[in-house]
Amino acid sequence: MNSSTQKAYVEVIELLKFFSAEQVKNIPMEKLKVFLKYRDENYNYKVDKTKSFFEQNMMPETKAIFTILFEDYWATDEQRKVLKQKEAEAFKELENKKRSLYNPDDLFKNKRINEIGNDTKNANITLLNEKWYSKVILALKNFFKRK
Repeated sequence: MNSSTQKAYVEVIELLKFFSAEQVKNIPMEKLKVFLKYRDENYNYKVDKTKSFFEQNMMPETKAIFTILFEDYWATDEQRKVLKQKEAEAFKELENKKRSLYNPDDLFKNKRINEIGNDTKNANITLLNEKWYSKVILALKNFFKRK
């Protein structure tokens, strides 16, 4: 388990202290034991009592854990539906971004342009690698063809 997850468990435990007993009871004891067992005991997290829950300075992992807790144990059926819809929309948007970045049709178009560009570069390199006497003979042939 990585250290950021262990620190997130500390933040979750500290924040849960400010939740009602009813809300905490909805979380299975096994899950709470995992938070306690795998927390980073050297990490200190203080809750700012002047700020609301959403204004607290917490790690992204902590936010993710609370999102899961909310969806699994505190949300109503309607709230779960809304969360699932938002999750599906976010996933679809991410897939569309990936498709636009890595569209197979565009990748092949770029490859053809690169292949054409490489052929031109190779042709120039071939001319540069000709022997000196071949260049002289070619120049003499061109000279005599003009007359």
